[in-house]
Amino acid sequence: MLFRSTAVFLIMETFVDFSPQAKIKQYQHSGKAPVVGVMSAILIGSVVAAGGGIVYCNVVTNVQMVIAEVVFSLMYSFAFGLTTGVMARKGKIRSTTWLLICVFTVTLVGLYFEWAFHPFFALGEDQRFVAWSPIQIMDWGQAVFQKGGEINGWTAVCVWALEATAIFVFAGAFAISQISHPFCEKCDCWTESREGIGFFKYPFGRVVLIGRLFKGNAESLLECEATSPMASSHLRLDMHMCPLCMDACFLTATHVSQRFNAKGEKELKEQAMFENIRMTPDELADIIAVGTRPSSNTRDLMLQ
Repeated sequence: MLFRSTAVFLIMETFVDFSPQAKIKQYQHSGKAPVVGVMSAILIGSVVAAGGGIVYCNVVTNVQMVIAEVVFSLMYSFAFGLTTGVMARKGKIRSTTWLLICVFTVTLVGLYFEWAFHPFFALGEDQRFVAWSPIQIMDWGQAVFQKGGEINGWTAVCVWALEATAIFVFAGAFAISQISHPFCEKCDCWTESREGIGFFKYPFGRVVLIGRLFKGNAESLLECEATSPMASSHLRLDMHMCPLCMDACFLTATHVSQRFNAKGEKELKEQAMFENIRMTPDELADIIAVGTRPSSNTRDLMLQ
């Protein structure tokens, strides 16, 4: 194991220049966040978070099952996180930081409505009320802290903090997934994706190929031999391209391995090797031409 790790390190050191000047031309968002896009993401996301917070509060108050609470918290995070991300994409927000600010704001709105309606669902019909003001929410939280049900005191505070953090983290992840594609600043639009523009075998070791690509040598892919997408182990290339111009071209490579398990079921494993490397149209055209060329070797095809 030690020999293998040392060998891999030496190969990477040989073929990969880790200096800042040698980094691949990987896409990064410009950081722009239009005001209209930010406001619309917060507004629409808050509407969904408010309604979802009320429903979520009702469910966790009455069900009182840990598994159910976890499932519904994920569903709640998904609902307003995805909504915020979709609105951010429509509003052309190209900043992960600003998107997380939007998600954080929306999360606060959702938690506010959850806590505001908690006494309404937790108390009896003759005592229930909605804690609209922050002062009422603080008073209610203090009451739960001192005389809560199954949990109270600092244990309850830790659970509340963990719950709020988990909701924010999951919602943020769902939102970020909506703006993960590259954006063409020239045409002011999102790029379109196309999966499987080429499938390659490795002409040399995987580490060697990755090293060359990380040094910006995209022509290394031209040395690869095309193969079938059904091959047991291959490199799949995906691309993102601006629908209006040819200036924004980005390439993503994924190592795909397929095998059959003990039950005879096909298992597919994917591992990203690099994402959204900027390419010139000519480089991309050459790579597509090679990657779509029929393979002359059928030994890599999976047994049907």
